[in-house]
Amino acid sequence: YWLNIKISFLSFWMKSENVMQPLELSIDEILLRQFTLLDTDAIFYLIDSNREHLSQNGDDTAVKYLTRDSVLESIANPRNPSKIRMGIWVKSNFAGSVNLHPDEKGKIAEIGCYLGAQFQGKGYATRAIIRLARYGFEILGLEQIFAKVNKNNDSSNAVVRKLGFILSDEYNKEFYFWIKEKQ
Repeated sequence: YWLNIKISFLSFWMKSENVMQPLELSIDEILLRQFTLLDTDAIFYLIDSNREHLSQNGDDTAVKYLTRDSVLESIANPRNPSKIRMGIWVKSNFAGSVNLHPDEKGKIAEIGCYLGAQFQGKGYATRAIIRLARYGFEILGLEQIFAKVNKNNDSSNAVVRKLGFILSDEYNKEFYFWIKEKQ
């Protein structure tokens, strides 16, 4: 009950002029929107209904967010405040997340993405990565973006290769791909 009041107040407060609105980027029918507390239920529902799918290639999303409160806490008090965490929204449905984590110097960043099983194979991850990478290069001034991809994750490996990321290293169970701004 108290959480609902808190979220209702937050919804009202976020609409005021004094509060910075979440970053929004779009590409085709996809909206990328920086996480807000109001997204908690949608994020948790997708993770909770896709635990097996999200865990199959070593992604720790399903393990990190076992409860709705853990999702809420990660948005309210992010472990890495410099990480840009965006929801991937398709026709007002939460499809997954794409994240950009710049290094301390702001020149290199890691990009990562997950989708619910029902949203795979439709080009959403590809377009979300394109749009967030473009933001990183054009607005943040990044020089390089890398992706760590589990060797067994054929879908993610195909996405980064299709986008022009170059395989540069292999460590344990992961491939490391890089892309520079000028390709």
